[in-house]
Amino acid sequence: MGGKLRIAVVFPPLSGHAKRGVGSYTENLIAALRKNELLDVQITGYGHAYGSSQLVHYPYFDPFFLTLPLVKVKPATVTVHDLIPLEFPDKFPIGIRGLVKWQIQRLSLFGSSAIVTDSTSSKKSIQKFCGKGVKIHVIYPGVARTFHKVSSTALLKNTKQKLNLPDNFILYVGDVNYNKNVVGLIESFKKVSVHDPSINLVLAGSGFIDKSRELENIKNTIYILGLNKHVTMFGFLPNTELVHLYNLATMYVQPSFAEGFGLPVLEAMACGIPVVASRTTSIPEIAGSAALFVNPYDTDEIARAIMRLFHDKKLQERLILKGRERFRKFTWESTASNFYKLWYSILKAQHHG
Repeated sequence: MGGKLRIAVVFPPLSGHAKRGVGSYTENLIAALRKNELLDVQITGYGHAYGSSQLVHYPYFDPFFLTLPLVKVKPATVTVHDLIPLEFPDKFPIGIRGLVKWQIQRLSLFGSSAIVTDSTSSKKSIQKFCGKGVKIHVIYPGVARTFHKVSSTALLKNTKQKLNLPDNFILYVGDVNYNKNVVGLIESFKKVSVHDPSINLVLAGSGFIDKSRELENIKNTIYILGLNKHVTMFGFLPNTELVHLYNLATMYVQPSFAEGFGLPVLEAMACGIPVVASRTTSIPEIAGSAALFVNPYDTDEIARAIMRLFHDKKLQERLILKGRERFRKFTWESTASNFYKLWYSILKAQHHG
């Protein structure tokens, strides 16, 4: 097996994930793969021709939409980021159609040469719903180099004024789905606000402006708890502003019940702010010892952790230092290298088979 490996990457049919999440993962992955001299990468659309490629990779999998063909014309690998909707069936109702599509998608997975996932936690979840027979490889995503400590106070001051940000604020970046526990974060923040009204909460992500039942629930919680003046919500922000937002925050809080990976935790660490995070699913695996961990189902515990971190400067400094070491373990170069090793082993086995 000489020469470069010829890989086709299928760009996912993105609706709600184009800017962050799966869209960001796919773009960063493609950029990293193209820098690897052992790979020849072509980009194609779902159902399009795969040309002279030796293997096809699908960087996106949805349990309830047909994102993976049943019949594979070439060896195929697929990234399954998580199966969180299956973990909380009462919160993500799927109906009969969804159930049928999940059975088709599950069958499609068995026809893949390998499944890739973002964490050991997600691997266990996939095994739980698909059985132990599927071949699953954990390949961690990287942290984009865009996320860094900004040294220019003038740049930060400009963004602060432009976005009308408060002096002291807790930050959350991400979606509004049930597993993210945004309502729990707001309820925890209310307890913090009672003790210290100078602390504010900033929520960022397209889910905070796109109409949904979850957003209505979030807005109602803010209103009922009388927090309108202390909570700011942003939709999608360009990366430059998002990096500045991280840098300006006092701390980052990831209160999720479940995560397949939890990238914002590492982005916050890369931007030099301390992190409070759930001790559930993949988050401890990703954060290591560089976060202050809490039980996401206990709003008192989350509030106490926020207050403790807010007032303990030595703890802040310790977590910032640990975070700086931690995020560096997750690079897209390493991600691309691990994909190459996996694809090489699959094609080599096929060649000798």
